[in-house]
Amino acid sequence: MYDVCVGLYNQGLRLSRLGVTYDFDHEATLADHLSIIIEQHRMFTILIERHDVKAVEALAREHAELARRRIVGALSDKTT
Repeated sequence: MYDVCVGLYNQGLRLSRLGVTYDFDHEATLADHLSIIIEQHRMFTILIERHDVKAVEALAREHAELARRRIVGALSDKTT
């Protein structure tokens, strides 16, 4: 089971790297994307310290959707 978890974790890291390595989006630059990620991580810290579970859950959904869109975009882009 441990090996399966490590394998999934490694695959997740590889996929997430696509979203933060290549500048393929014609609407937002990689720097724009990274700024959003940094701000979301700061907000996670604030919300967790406040014990605001609902806000953390909402932000987590938004963060996951941002990552999903970015990774799908990287995988669909013909220039990467």
